[in-house]
Amino acid sequence: MFVCCYSLGWTPDHWRISKTILLHKKDDTHELSNWRPISLQNTAGKIYAGVIDSILRQAVGSRIPKNQKGFVKHTPGCIEHDYYVQATIRKARRQRLPLYICSYDIGDAFGSISHERIQQSLELIGLDDRAIDIITSMY
Repeated sequence: MFVCCYSLGWTPDHWRISKTILLHKKDDTHELSNWRPISLQNTAGKIYAGVIDSILRQAVGSRIPKNQKGFVKHTPGCIEHDYYVQATIRKARRQRLPLYICSYDIGDAFGSISHERIQQSLELIGLDDRAIDIITSMY
């Protein structure tokens, strides 16, 4: 079935439907930011998405910048970036240099990216039309 879907560049509707539930993270249950949404999805759809993910990672390969750590398999991104921050702080202290660090969290970082922009990015990295059709059909 996956081969047929891939060949047609199509994803069945019921694979794309998910049920979202909220899990309490911490503190006040009346504060929405203390809850984390998770989506329960069709098992076949999740397996298909994993297959497409593998194909996409092979297609993109070395075009992912070295400083991109999030969602890159076999890359302990947080650990590596934390190491660089800690090393920079130690060096600044040792050499008595001023150091300013800014940390920010972009709310709804993934949900705020338009599907059109995602498609343009896939085209820019040179993904073929079938792969783009498959990915866009999943959303």
